[in-house]
Amino acid sequence: MKQNIIPSRAHAFGCTAVLARIFSTGIIAIGASLLSVLAAAERPVDSSTSWMTDNTRVALDMAARQIHPAGGSDQNIFFVGLDYHRVVTANNRDWATIVFQPTFAKLNHIAKPPPYFSDGNGKDLQWRYAYINYTGLSKGAFNIKAGHIEVPFGAESNERLNGGALRQLVSDIQKKLDWGGSINGVVDSFEYEVAVTRGSTNDWDTKNPTEIFSGRLGYYGQQKYDFGVSFIYGDYRVGKAVDETLNHRVGLDYRYYYRNYTWLAEISIGENGESQTQYGMTELSWKTPSEDLFLYGRVRHQRKTLVFPSAESTMFAGLRWTPLRNADVELQYTKDLDSAKAQEKVEAQLRFRL
Repeated sequence: MKQNIIPSRAHAFGCTAVLARIFSTGIIAIGASLLSVLAAAERPVDSSTSWMTDNTRVALDMAARQIHPAGGSDQNIFFVGLDYHRVVTANNRDWATIVFQPTFAKLNHIAKPPPYFSDGNGKDLQWRYAYINYTGLSKGAFNIKAGHIEVPFGAESNERLNGGALRQLVSDIQKKLDWGGSINGVVDSFEYEVAVTRGSTNDWDTKNPTEIFSGRLGYYGQQKYDFGVSFIYGDYRVGKAVDETLNHRVGLDYRYYYRNYTWLAEISIGENGESQTQYGMTELSWKTPSEDLFLYGRVRHQRKTLVFPSAESTMFAGLRWTPLRNADVELQYTKDLDSAKAQEKVEAQLRFRL
């Protein structure tokens, strides 16, 4: 039977209701935080702390997200985070980049938490990016990075999406960030990164961590397209158990640009223990010249084979509207195209960055 992938009228009303809940439940807390930040901004800065503020961008990242699954109970996420980004310079050259993004999150009954979060309930301090990238060796051609870093695999390594956004391109490896280090750089039209990480994702104090080896080589020599090849090998550890959803992968991602449109495609193949897996994703997006409106539609498919093959396909459609320079309103509709599941949900988010 042909699947109906168009959101019903009930889901359209659901979007409006979800947005109303976000504004009513999140705006008070966010507004109070805004007032405290603006008051702090009026205080004079001590010159003795200028080394922390020169070439520095500091932002407070706050969001309220509502998830409305069809036939299920509403779920929500609230988070407040710090975004500290500094380029260390001396003698008219850059020496290092420091990124520090701790986030306090409150999740309520989230069935599938975003890749930055390790649990779907409770309150927790989550780490997004928290690293130092030393760039003073060869003017960017050979850098050394250490901390809580992005696993360099797949299309999202090029996108560098902020973890608070609804739109995420995490491939079938699912886990996006990990503690460890990498060598990285840009040589002519190529960008590379090779990393060794602990496999413990958000937690540092996991006993007997495994190791994850990963890397990506990207080419950006043309205005109309770019592409990259990736690999990853290892197992993630969650608590005392090894999550064997990942053993090894190789992947290819490609982008083509035409005016305000971007076509993105990604494929990967590999193994989960004794199971063979194939993954594919494609997305078409459009944005206004001022980038205050961004629209996208994406389909991903994964096939696994152990004794009998199984497959899952999911469709996403969404938008990001930026009515103010530091405010975003996001909507995303998700539908499982597998007739055995046929699950769908609507997500809405209000987000401020100061």
